[in-house]
Amino acid sequence: MSAPQGDPPPETGGPVDSLGGRLRRDLLPIASGILIDTVDLATFGPLGLYGGFVVGGLVGWLVCSANGISGNRRWLLIAAAAAYTAMPFTEAVPLATVLAVLSRLLSKR
Repeated sequence: MSAPQGDPPPETGGPVDSLGGRLRRDLLPIASGILIDTVDLATFGPLGLYGGFVVGGLVGWLVCSANGISGNRRWLLIAAAAAYTAMPFTEAVPLATVLAVLSRLLSKR
């Protein structure tokens, strides 16, 4: 006869359960939104119309890489970041930060 199998012990101290894992999970999306908004602010005026698309795309790629986003979602978010930083009159609205905070608050975990 084999020994009875009970419930497995709860996992603790894993990458998400640690303080660093929780901080990364909670703050990285918000920091990413702040970075995109900062790039949007830095690329105002004619610079934004010409260089905002390229710089925004590069920052979008960096943000997606840091957050572990891949596949079609990555390309969609890169295009959105590029368009957002290239659009005129978006400097005064921290839309990327607001969306990052909302997505973090509304996420399941």
